[in-house]
Amino acid sequence: MRVLDTSLVIASLLAGIWWMVARRRGSGALDFLSVTALGLAAITLAFEGRPWQLVPWQIIALVVAAVAGLRRWRPEASHRWTRVPGRIVLLVGILAGGFGLLAARVPSLPEPSGPLQVGSVVYRWTDPQRPEIFTAETEDRRQVVAQAWYPSARTEEPPVPYFEAQGRLPPLIDALPWFFFDGFGAVNTHARTSPAVAAERATWPVLLFLPGWGTPREQYTALCTDLASRGDVVVALSHPYESAVSLLDDGRVVGQAAQASMLGTSMAQVAEIRAADSSFVLDQLSRLTQREPRSPLAGHLDLEHVGIAGHSLGGATAAQVIANDSRFQVGVNIDGTLHDTLATARLDRPFLWLQSDGAQQEHYLQVRDGWRRPGRRRWEQSRQLYRRLDLLVARRTPLAGRRRAPGGCRYIHSGRSHRWLCGTTSGWIERREFRTGPRSPSLYQPRASRCLRRGRAGWLAGLGVV
Repeated sequence: MRVLDTSLVIASLLAGIWWMVARRRGSGALDFLSVTALGLAAITLAFEGRPWQLVPWQIIALVVAAVAGLRRWRPEASHRWTRVPGRIVLLVGILAGGFGLLAARVPSLPEPSGPLQVGSVVYRWTDPQRPEIFTAETEDRRQVVAQAWYPSARTEEPPVPYFEAQGRLPPLIDALPWFFFDGFGAVNTHARTSPAVAAERATWPVLLFLPGWGTPREQYTALCTDLASRGDVVVALSHPYESAVSLLDDGRVVGQAAQASMLGTSMAQVAEIRAADSSFVLDQLSRLTQREPRSPLAGHLDLEHVGIAGHSLGGATAAQVIANDSRFQVGVNIDGTLHDTLATARLDRPFLWLQSDGAQQEHYLQVRDGWRRPGRRRWEQSRQLYRRLDLLVARRTPLAGRRRAPGGCRYIHSGRSHRWLCGTTSGWIERREFRTGPRSPSLYQPRASRCLRRGRAGWLAGLGVV
């Protein structure tokens, strides 16, 4: 918060409490404080407008100043039947203002932990072969938004905004109203817009990242930048009309359509669409030099080494992509539930499963454990990788269980929830995990990157991908 905003909150809070509990003590000082609060409210209104977090404090300042003026004008007009409702109004205003302060602060994302700078570029591609089933227009074709985070050279290019569509957000974003994100234009993403690719290597391995159902890709910004700072090109996808925020090629901003929500469609259908989106994006990346030769990533992608990771439904989709598209060499499921059609899928490539702690539904366990075991040869090839992951994960977080599962290795994180694994846990539940709340709409700690990022013990490095 700015100094002016803080001054308004303090003055209004003190004046409101003073009027409620000790209005007869120090009446001159109380009147002065009330007028001061009104002045600060007027200044913030003139210079900052009406940000919703400050409106309750501006109203409190107006009320206390009006009461101070009334007492000066007609000191005998105070009656008990008017004082009690007045105190209730002030108390409600203070509570509302306190709630607003929970979302008034600008989130602080952690700096990437790798040695490289991070750049970002956004692509918007349309698949002419697939109709868009979530709109009423029969002529609409499927669009996919892909934001690439990559190792970059040092540059003075403009910073990457948290939301592309800041100021034009949909009414709801991941169940939160749009005004909760008013201050996100000031979020430091620790990345620059479209700088040159880092010169340490000619090409860099690629990792597609898929968000949870209805969750904006922006929520995983810290995870993506952390991985990119360690030498991966992380391509985070937005799935229009299903993701919470998507800026389309024609400039329109769309949110989640009702028919793409959990009440409007099935997980299997959405996963199938997402899997097709992922393969389509990889098609476009393979043609990037021809289609977009001026892109900073043109000619710098190592498409012989491609992986896919996802959280929640994104993780389930990663399993489906690995099962169906042989171009992806490794997959990671961060606590995603698989749908029935994947229960008999055969995985012939390494797959990492990060699972939250706690009781799981029987259906979840049946589908998860129904995967067929890969061939002995592939299992032996992955043995050293599993050992390195054992050391990496056990060193970083308590484990309730760790075992080899069909197609890969599964880790159960002790005492950790579904959202904790990607840093999206509610600030109401695990407030100590966050620098600011409320139900944190951004990724503050790239916890999942501890198991995904490059390095001697990293998942991709263990595969020989980098």
